[in-house]
Amino acid sequence: MSTAVIIGGGISGLSSAFYLQKTSSFAKIIVLESSNRVGGWMKTVNTEDGAKMEMGPRSIRPVGPSGFNTLYLAEELGLSNDVVPVLNSQPAARNRFIYANDRLNKMPNSLMSIFKTIPPFSKPLFKYVYHDFVTSKDSKEDESIYDFISRRFDEDLAKYFIDPMCRGIYAGDCRKLSIKSCFRLLHSAEEKHGSVLKGLVAKISKKKDPPARLSDLVLKKTNEKWASYSFKQGLQQLSDGLRDAVSQNPAVEIAMNSRCSDLSFVNGKATLTVNGDVIQADHVISSIYANDLAKCLSKDHSALSNNLSRIPAVDAVVTCMEFDGNIQLPAPGFGHLTPSFENSCVLGVIYDSCTFPQHDRPDKPSTRFTVMMGGSWMDDLKKQVPSMTPEDLGRFAVKSIQAQLKIDQEPARIHTEIQRECIPQYILGHDKLLDSLFSGIREEKLPLSLVGSSYKGPSVNDCIDNARLEIERVTGATSLQ
Repeated sequence: MSTAVIIGGGISGLSSAFYLQKTSSFAKIIVLESSNRVGGWMKTVNTEDGAKMEMGPRSIRPVGPSGFNTLYLAEELGLSNDVVPVLNSQPAARNRFIYANDRLNKMPNSLMSIFKTIPPFSKPLFKYVYHDFVTSKDSKEDESIYDFISRRFDEDLAKYFIDPMCRGIYAGDCRKLSIKSCFRLLHSAEEKHGSVLKGLVAKISKKKDPPARLSDLVLKKTNEKWASYSFKQGLQQLSDGLRDAVSQNPAVEIAMNSRCSDLSFVNGKATLTVNGDVIQADHVISSIYANDLAKCLSKDHSALSNNLSRIPAVDAVVTCMEFDGNIQLPAPGFGHLTPSFENSCVLGVIYDSCTFPQHDRPDKPSTRFTVMMGGSWMDDLKKQVPSMTPEDLGRFAVKSIQAQLKIDQEPARIHTEIQRECIPQYILGHDKLLDSLFSGIREEKLPLSLVGSSYKGPSVNDCIDNARLEIERVTGATSLQ
């Protein structure tokens, strides 16, 4: 009986199981999850009062082919009626802020605003755009995001916009992250057109391929102009839906508290040791963090293990808090990010009640926030909070948000979690490392697939779509959308 084993029950692993069971390529599919729950970093905490706190990703952007693919998936899982959208016209979509120079600064969100000097920038944004147009092409094989933006636009833009944005997306340092791997579109725009803006305009002007299929959810998203979305029960409803869907298939087994401690490949087959037991597999799909997989591999695969261990990841601290009553914000919006020079410990603050008021407690008014801390600056956070206990980290987060948003009351509830090695970092040379990884697997003819956030994108859309594409490659399925 042919068997496929999926290591990891996060969104990538569950998506892999979902698409794989649609192909009937394997008689048995085993999902190994080392913890007592599936979903990975996608985790929604429900309070006894009915509020929802997201400890990981909290929304999905319905854009591009991968964004459409997630909508198809949600529809197939029967979640269409549970989608909670944020419309383009809402403040949570229109208004984003940078906390710099001890104040909130609203990012430009209209055509006219680019002709004004808006703090914290030192000149109108159109001048940065002009700088890109007149700067000659100097496309490098790879370059840090900070250096690329400074060269093409201005260091001012890199300092006040790109630096905090990368802290919000990757919890990482844009001086170390790769422009080619993190923002390939910008890198290729310069490479092909000599200018980022010229390249982006050319892409926008190019006739777009229609969605793979016009599902009801895609049409609704288009007609209502969604900026992002979640679900009535929080984002974890998506991973729970995947779990429920694959569990209904008798060919699929989800094994909880099952950690793979050893993995080896001989003669086109895989041998896994799980809680002391041995499992034979015809194909293995790893969705766990690259370095965790490296630790599982036997000594016979040292080259592969060494390459996997070269992909770093950062820890992050997530503190969700709820205040009684309606806290008056300086302005409604999605939230604010903090440049590393302003406050290295606090990456940003999300105004949860403004984004998804549907997730507030239903019995009385309240206001929810999420504070993100650490990342590449975890050592700085340890200096501020030496104990690094959830309680002390929570108190530090509260003091930070009270100072930044001028809140003079204490929260009614605080929930803090430390997420270890939760966000892989695509540092300089990441693309070459991936080439070496995947070519090594091909050359050795290993029955191994690599999916998940360590490789080709950290977003929910990336993880789901890359899993689908890999299953199509392995099984030869033409389209699993």
